[in-house]
Parts: sequence; structure tokens; C-alpha cells
Amino acid sequence: MSEKFSLPEKLFSTQEEKSSPKGLWEKLGNAYYLPLHREILTVFARCGDCDDYYKLCGEWHRFCRDEKHPVFEFLNQEYIEALTNYLEQRTKELQKTVSELITILEVGAGDGRLTHFLGQKLEEKGISVKMIATDTGEEGVESVFPVETLSYKEALRKYNPTIVIACWMPMKQDWTAEFRATQSVQEYLLIGEKDMGCCGDEWLTWGRDWLPGLEGKTPPYEADGFERYDLSEISKLQIARSDRPGEYGQSHTVSFRRRK
Repeated sequence: MSEKFSLPEKLFSTQEEKSSPKGLWEKLGNAYYLPLHREILTVFARCGDCDDYYKLCGEWHRFCRDEKHPVFEFLNQEYIEALTNYLEQRTKELQKTVSELITILEVGAGDGRLTHFLGQKLEEKGISVKMIATDTGEEGVESVFPVETLSYKEALRKYNPTIVIACWMPMKQDWTAEFRATQSVQEYLLIGEKDMGCCGDEWLTWGRDWLPGLEGKTPPYEADGFERYDLSEISKLQIARSDRPGEYGQSHTVSFRRRK
């Protein structure tokens, strides 16, 4: 599958902003501000200016682990644009077989930023879809944009979505069996660390058979009639809380599509 997307060329508003991270830190703390990829790297890189990595990254880690506004995935303009272009492509493909308006449901949406920015960009492109963000609210994350208080199971039953998005699904938990069991779901996207227990379950979510007794068994998603697509080009634009200065790539975007 070929992935085509255009990226913003502007990196910084002023030369002063480029030379000093102060303004960038303030912007990153504004939930309404969607930074450029390079802006995040500017702050991130400064954490590695000295050998004492943990001391210098203390501010970074405190920022990511704010109780009311935790950051798992650093959303940026390039990533949102690329993911929007992918959803535009998939929406057009699915609309040929789905008679109703395409519903894109995010579960575990936290503060609602991902759904907000994706919906905003799709609207700018003139793509008609129904975007919904849901979360249980049990983790105490304060919503910034509209987020309906529902568990992922309740949200699936209520909205019968065409596409489901889960960003940083909780460790050792698997929600994907319910995604696949919902007949309206033609695709689900998992954003976060892949193939390990940090996001989801190694076997139930990702089909990794490295545990004893699983060798050679059919992965659950395949058994349920889904195919996996690693969206590597889009994933290159991701920055996650688990990345280290100069070492990016912990987070990925992976698609699972229902076979025709």
C-alpha cells in the first residue's frame, strides 16, 4: 500500500524561538496547540545535552506524566496530516461498500485531542465522517475537547463504528477482540508500542507467539478474519513518552482490516 501525504515546511515562527526552548515548552503545554514535529525534537534534543540523561530529562518525564494531562503520544502537525490522509483514503474505499455515513470511534480517548485534530483536518478536506471520542474517565484525565464517558464496549454497542482508533491501549489489556466481534467494524487502528505488553497483550492483541504453547498457532486477529498492515511511513512521524533523545521509534500506527 502506498501512502502519500504532504508535510508543512515551516519549522519555527522566529529565529529566537529556534534558539530558545522556553517558548516551545509553553506551547507544548497548551492542549489547543498542535506543534510541528521539529518543535518537539528541539525540546527533546536539549534533554540529551549532557551525560546525566535522567537529571536533564526530569522535566520531560514530569511533563509526560502529569496526572490530569498525561502525554503518551506527542501529537504533531505532520503525523496528524499523514494519518488524516490515510483515513481519507480508507474512508473513500469503505464508502463504496458501506451505505451509511462512516463513523470513526476513538476509545480510551483521554483528553480528546486526537479525535479533535483528526476531525478538524478531515473537515478541512471536505470529508464527511462522524467522529466520536469516548473514555471511561476512570484514570482522572481531564477532557479538553468533547469526550463522551463510555467504556469501549458501551461505545461499540452504541455507535456501531466503521473504524475504531485506540491510542496507547492499556498494558496487558486487550480490547481488540470486541472490535473484531462488532460487525460494523471494518478496520481498527492501534497507536502506541506494538508487539509487546506495554500496549495491549502480546498474543491477544498482536498475535506474537513467543510465549510457550503458542508456537505455530493462528493469531487471534487472523482467526477472526482480519489482516495486519504496519503503517511504517506514518509511524516515522511519531514521538512517544517512551522515546529517548536521539532514539525515536517506540510508537507505531498499525491497521487491522477485515478481510473481504
